[in-house]
Amino acid sequence: MAVDIISNSEDLYIYTKLPSFLISGIVKSRELNKRRSSRVAIKTGKISPRTTWWPEGFINYIVDKAKSSSGAHD
Repeated sequence: MAVDIISNSEDLYIYTKLPSFLISGIVKSRELNKRRSSRVAIKTGKISPRTTWWPEGFINYIVDKAKSSSGAHD
């Protein structure tokens, strides 16, 4: 499990990693409309959308966290 606050001068996100699940929360974002379009919505038992948008550099942060946590289990 991990919880981090990720920020720069204009954006603020909360990253929460649970076993087999990741939650990304937006506190403040200059590109909120792009991120809102990739949120998870539950409609009639389906989870959509199938694609997501990540802020610049955020996916690198997630990959780095995954690598560091996988090393903790070795």
